[in-house]
Amino acid sequence: MEKDYGIPNATQESTDIDMEQERYGLVWHAKDLFDVFEYMQTEVSYSDYLHYEYEGPSADGLFGQEQLNLSNTFGLDLDSWHVDGNVEYMSNQLKVCHEHGKCTSFSNADRADNIIDGARMIATTQDSDNPNGLGFSHGHPMPNMDESLLKSGLAFRNFYSDMHEMTFSVRADIRSLDPDSKNIQQEWLVPESIDPNYYDTINDSAVSASIGLYSFFGDDVTTQTSLSYVQRLPSSTELFWNGFHHATNTYIMGDRYLDNEESFNFDFDVMWSLDEFTTEGSIFYYDFSNYIYQTQLLGDDDVPINVNSISGIGHDAYAWGMTGVGAVVYGAAIKETYKKKLQTHSIEASVAFEAIRGELKDGSNIPRMPPFSVNTTFKHKYHGLSTTLSYKYVDKSRFEASNETSTPAYSWLSAYIEYAYKSKYLEGSIFVKGENLTDSQAYNHLSFLKETAPLPGRQISAGVTLDF
Repeated sequence: MEKDYGIPNATQESTDIDMEQERYGLVWHAKDLFDVFEYMQTEVSYSDYLHYEYEGPSADGLFGQEQLNLSNTFGLDLDSWHVDGNVEYMSNQLKVCHEHGKCTSFSNADRADNIIDGARMIATTQDSDNPNGLGFSHGHPMPNMDESLLKSGLAFRNFYSDMHEMTFSVRADIRSLDPDSKNIQQEWLVPESIDPNYYDTINDSAVSASIGLYSFFGDDVTTQTSLSYVQRLPSSTELFWNGFHHATNTYIMGDRYLDNEESFNFDFDVMWSLDEFTTEGSIFYYDFSNYIYQTQLLGDDDVPINVNSISGIGHDAYAWGMTGVGAVVYGAAIKETYKKKLQTHSIEASVAFEAIRGELKDGSNIPRMPPFSVNTTFKHKYHGLSTTLSYKYVDKSRFEASNETSTPAYSWLSAYIEYAYKSKYLEGSIFVKGENLTDSQAYNHLSFLKETAPLPGRQISAGVTLDF
């Protein structure tokens, strides 16, 4: 698979990303195995991904990920309990290059006795007011990384009455991260004077558990309630990335000492059906003792740090740092659907509202949270002809974090028409699709590139599918 796309930038040259990937996989599946397992599935997969970044003809960045996965899932019955389980092993190798004009392949950095390890790293530490303490880097943004991850989980279900089903699940992750600094240019190494343990192997683990209750009140009302405790291992990029990120035009600084993301979560969902009407609602509340996110780094007088002003960096980009703090994320959604069949016609109409809020426990807002939105959809089907018309309203951003830019509200009108046909020898369809038909100026509030890369304007496409 190959793919090319361009990204906005502040340079005179165009910036392009060229992606290529190879994937292989093998799956084995069996039912009623050994008179014990209801099912069992074993999967082996391998992928090799490369991601080139060009500024004009210059190969300035390269990202590679080679991954091997071995997994096994199974299901069985134990008395009144049904049990689903999985065991997965993943081997993951990450390599990153950032060296202008030299990232056509990966290589180990040269080492020379007359160059002081981390000389330019020390210089940027002195030139910047970085609250993380680590110097900014213009070399390769992270060391080569070998990751080994073992994941396992069990989920239990039990109908303890005609109206209620109890669920319980537990999951554990055990990981080893082995950073290899041989690729880091000598002058950009993190020296012992800054952190003597920076390139040490990390062995960590995470445990999560949840309990849930499904309730069925006749054929009309269903509820689902769950309480969970969730830990998430920080990714290797969240821990070790320290450099420019072309795809978002930002400078990102990880935190090698991040703790696991940790939260206690509450979810409640309800569905009520009455004749042709179905009402769905949900609420959730997640309390994070450690919420990992990117926050804008501030220098003197609380002014955002632009690394272009720091010697040796040379990119006109603002700096963002990974951090973990206490936070709460909560929200609600409601959807009303009407379905009706009139002889050979079937119609469906729905309207949905969604609202999410995120707050840090110091009272400030979490950046890049989705704005409130309303979505309406109308569907009609008559024999092989299907029509879908949808209208989405996305509200303006209302709860920005400090120094976060705002985005205005926008509307998005979409349409899809398809005619499907089938004969003795041929099956296929013809379709026409339209997106943003009113050509609205729309911005994705969650994107780092929201000002420079608005969402696409009016798009109309058509196609034909044939199956012989």
